[in-house]
Amino acid sequence: MVQAVHRHKILVVDDETINLKMMLNALKDDYTTLVATNGIKALKIVSSKNPPDLILLDISMPEMDGYEVFEKIKEYKQCENIPIIFVTASSSEQEQIKGLELGAVDYFTKPICLPILRAKIKSHLEMKQHRDFMTLLLNKQYLEMENRNSSHEKDRLEQQNRIQRYIEEVQENQERLQLSLWGSGDELWDWNLTNGEFRRKNPLPLKLEDIPIFSHIDAFQPLIHTEDFVDLKKSFFDHLKNEAEYFEATFRSKSDRDEWVWLLLRGKVVNRDPNNQPIRLSGTLKNISRLKQAEQDLLLAAKSFENIFDAVWVCDHNWKILKINTAFTTITEFTVEDVLGKSLLTLMGEPYKEVLHMFAGQLLSNTKNDTYSREEVWGVDKQGNYFPQELNISVLRDQTNVVTHFIGAFTDITYRKNAEDKLRYLANYDSLTGLPNRTLFMERIQHAIDVAHRNKHQMAVVFLDLDNFKSINDTLGHASGDILLKEIGKRLSSSIRDCDTAARLGADEFALILEQVNHTSEILPIAERILSYIANPLNLAGSQVSLSASIGITAYPDDSNNYKDLLRHADIAMYHAKSLGRNNIQFYTKEMDHRSLFRLELEQQLHNLVTNDQFLINYQPKVTLSTGKIDGLEALVRWNHPKHGLIPPDMFISLAEETGHIVRLGEAILRKACRESKEWWDTKQITGRLAVNLSAVQIAQENLPLRVASILEETGFKAENLEFEITESSMMENQRLAEKQMLAFQNMGIHLSIDDFGTGYSSLSRVKDLSVNTIKIDRSFIKDINHSAKDKGIVASIISLAHHLNLKVIAEGVETLEQKAILTELHCDEMQGYVFSRPIANMAINELLEKQ
Repeated sequence: MVQAVHRHKILVVDDETINLKMMLNALKDDYTTLVATNGIKALKIVSSKNPPDLILLDISMPEMDGYEVFEKIKEYKQCENIPIIFVTASSSEQEQIKGLELGAVDYFTKPICLPILRAKIKSHLEMKQHRDFMTLLLNKQYLEMENRNSSHEKDRLEQQNRIQRYIEEVQENQERLQLSLWGSGDELWDWNLTNGEFRRKNPLPLKLEDIPIFSHIDAFQPLIHTEDFVDLKKSFFDHLKNEAEYFEATFRSKSDRDEWVWLLLRGKVVNRDPNNQPIRLSGTLKNISRLKQAEQDLLLAAKSFENIFDAVWVCDHNWKILKINTAFTTITEFTVEDVLGKSLLTLMGEPYKEVLHMFAGQLLSNTKNDTYSREEVWGVDKQGNYFPQELNISVLRDQTNVVTHFIGAFTDITYRKNAEDKLRYLANYDSLTGLPNRTLFMERIQHAIDVAHRNKHQMAVVFLDLDNFKSINDTLGHASGDILLKEIGKRLSSSIRDCDTAARLGADEFALILEQVNHTSEILPIAERILSYIANPLNLAGSQVSLSASIGITAYPDDSNNYKDLLRHADIAMYHAKSLGRNNIQFYTKEMDHRSLFRLELEQQLHNLVTNDQFLINYQPKVTLSTGKIDGLEALVRWNHPKHGLIPPDMFISLAEETGHIVRLGEAILRKACRESKEWWDTKQITGRLAVNLSAVQIAQENLPLRVASILEETGFKAENLEFEITESSMMENQRLAEKQMLAFQNMGIHLSIDDFGTGYSSLSRVKDLSVNTIKIDRSFIKDINHSAKDKGIVASIISLAHHLNLKVIAEGVETLEQKAILTELHCDEMQGYVFSRPIANMAINELLEKQ
């Protein structure tokens, strides 16, 4: 029969589940484990008939701590010799000493190194067995001696005492050695060179057997890092040859976790043979990985100190400079020789001194804050120049909490300060003109309102928009446009008073704040002066350019006491000035609000124009002056609004252009006009052309020629019977694309006409390079042709030059017979106007054609 192997019982006492699981997993393969989660359960187990062989006892537990449990366990007679090992998270030496004084055989600090735990449990169980055996032996001898003659009683007692003292001495020596090794963390080793046995006591967790065999020093090589073995071997042989009293080496070896750890090996020959050859060596082995890491950290700290970009100084408790780094010298130009031993209080200037005193005051006031941070401190360099720096100060204290050193680090923030100033400027001022921007302008409006309210004055907000700036910018280039905007900024600044503000809100929009106004009558002269300043011609790209602007004005407190409303009112008044022909001044009125709301209503309902077919086409005849007969028609759109009735194009076409609806609307107008008028051309009632207006937004569509071709094919209207009217400004917005589109129309057979000629920035010299067939003289030149010799001369020149370029000329806005007669006299080709017919519906055109 095979005898069962005895398994020692180990009681683990701990109130934390994770610790219990960890220790139970480590011990379950070799021992029978018992568990108690508190002191009461532990006492119940040890008081049973089968107490454990060893106890792992946690110190920190609720209700009853480990020390109390230990004392109560030892009260049980059967538990007197059970070895108890304390386990705790505390690393306090006083607690360790207390546990050992109570009688604990060992002491572990969490987290526990499980291999060491298993090794020590094994060692203590072996020692217990040894003690138990010796006790049993004593008892046996005692019984034997009792059976002997009583005359030998004295000898027996003496022998028993000697044995007992021997056991106690052995146990005491073992415990003292164990405690010493445990306290130092060192491994004790003994190497027998004769048989190669390498015995270890209190072994470190390395990749070594308990009693490995090393026949020669080279046998250690596989266990040691290749870079370290040569030095270790040299030290070893130097000692064997009596060249060194002992040998010592630091090297790396693998731990039981397969990690490299740094070790310190010390040893000495303790026995030699009769030939003085070493036969035994002993020594210690210590894990110095933390020490090596500390050395590395110190080296890294020294390197960082020298190479960090921030300047660093170190002072003693009296602010005497002990050390500076390279960055300190780079920033301040002070060298180590300049500052060493000097007082930082006097070296870095008075503002710096105040900051240091403030920090010292914090420490004296018993604050617990040992650091100080200041975003901006003014220091001084070696040349006496002050510069801003961001400063951080910390202190070092000794064991008695007394400040021993001050450490400061600072960064030169001159560049950052300059960048902040620039950003602050850019956040509040227009980078092109240097005038306040919208953000600052809003702040100043509110400030002006507050001042006006306090002083019982009035103030005004003026909104100014340059007329036709986009055409100038596109024609002469953005560089010329920027020059113009800068000049306008200068002219505005020179036209107002010191108490006023001129600002650029964006693009060609400017605004002014007029303060200290006693009466609104004072505002108009200032606005008129602004217009006159702007009207002065400006030389741009070799051309004299005349400027104008539309101005809207609102006043506080008459119109509003809210800065947002004042700016909105001035904007509304400016748009009203534009709608009245531009280059004029308009004061805000409440009626303008109604017009603005009406405009907003139309803008929101623009999509209904095409979707619900709310538009209709009126046609105005173009009449040949020499015959008086209708030669062609111009298609003019009207909005048949369900609420407001017929709305003329000047009230919604610009809105459609701004919102992009003009693209869809323009195609719908062309489609309807072609369908409605096709019969007049098919029946030869009209031999000229149908004129349809194109906006700049439509011309900007790359696929416009394809869309036009598709509509002509859909309606069956012939391209040679169609004419597009394009304004000068529309062509100039994107001249290259406009020329490309016009060439495509010409290739399709469509004629092109320049509408409103003379009101823009083009000229006949430019027109000759474009693919146009007709020029329409703007009504502004026709209106006073019978009263103004100047207007008559301009019209005569346009007609003459156009005919030399083989261009047809049409005069629009002809309203009197006298105007008609003058145009006939000047050999104008055609006319449009009320003198013949207003724009009328297609049915009325049929009646005119029948009369003709």
